[in-house]
Amino acid sequence: MAAPHLSPAHGEEVDENDHEAVRAGIRESIGDPSVDITIKNVSAWEVNSAVAPRYAHGRVFCVGDAVHQNPPTNGLGLNAAIADSFNLCWKLRLVLDGLAGPGLLDTYEAERQPVGRQTVDRAFRSMLDLMGIPQALGFADGQSAEEQWHLLETLHDETPEAEKRRAALAAATAAIHGQANAHGVELGYRYRTGATVPDHTPEPVQDRDPELYYRATTWPGARLPHAWLENGRRRCSTLDVTGQGRFVLLTGPGGERWHEAAREAALLTGLHVTVRGIGTRGGLRDPYGTWAALREVEASGAVLVRPDGHVAWRAADSGHAGELPQVMATVLATPPHHPGGEPPPTARPAP
Repeated sequence: MAAPHLSPAHGEEVDENDHEAVRAGIRESIGDPSVDITIKNVSAWEVNSAVAPRYAHGRVFCVGDAVHQNPPTNGLGLNAAIADSFNLCWKLRLVLDGLAGPGLLDTYEAERQPVGRQTVDRAFRSMLDLMGIPQALGFADGQSAEEQWHLLETLHDETPEAEKRRAALAAATAAIHGQANAHGVELGYRYRTGATVPDHTPEPVQDRDPELYYRATTWPGARLPHAWLENGRRRCSTLDVTGQGRFVLLTGPGGERWHEAAREAALLTGLHVTVRGIGTRGGLRDPYGTWAALREVEASGAVLVRPDGHVAWRAADSGHAGELPQVMATVLATPPHHPGGEPPPTARPAP
């Protein structure tokens, strides 16, 4: 069983009930008029390029195709839908459990809507770029199959016209690089507003195409970079030791003060922060210095990672350890606890 997609000629209407015409189109596409074809279902499909201006209203939150639809040129948008859900679920759980304020839910739209816009725009541009291939070959509406085969067969002729088409094809082929390799769009987006606390450093600048190339950084709002570590004799990633429903603080040699800071943050917010040492005695090992090259803070500094794997905050050195409790309160949108007021909830690990 197969699900072919047939594009009608420009201006041509499609009759979904004309199964003979559909069979003829399939046979022409595969180049074999003798194949027996059984039609199970025919439906019309239109290219969509839409992003909702709002992802949330009151108690209603929307994710995935409900708020962004794109051409399939960069995929069908499932990864974006999963990222929407991941972003929302940990926030929703903490708010429902009384460990975060309602304002945390407002950060869902602030963080994810710009990402949806970027994803859809990239997919639409990829679709337009793809159209440059047949144009470069010389294909045009109204040409017969024989005429188009002739254009292909003469593409490498030693003529000025063929040379011109080859140059156009090379340019068109280079343009579709973003269709399959837009790593910057897929991995490099950064939440510039939302459940993050800035460290007042300039945002890192990408020295190559920011849509094609991913630049690893621990700048607040960015995805935590992958780096291979060792836990005993077992190799693991920075991505393996973070997430899993927890806030995790990564630090290194000289970062002992962060353990006490995490305890103070738990007393203030009621939420446990897991501290993981990298390069410390008894901690995770960084045998090749990969994490040291990526962390962008001193060994005694810290990188605070949210349950969804994005950096919530970072500190250059352990001299900022005293800021962690208020940072956690800010990220969780919880009001500060005042002496004599209602005590914070009992500290416990994130769900």
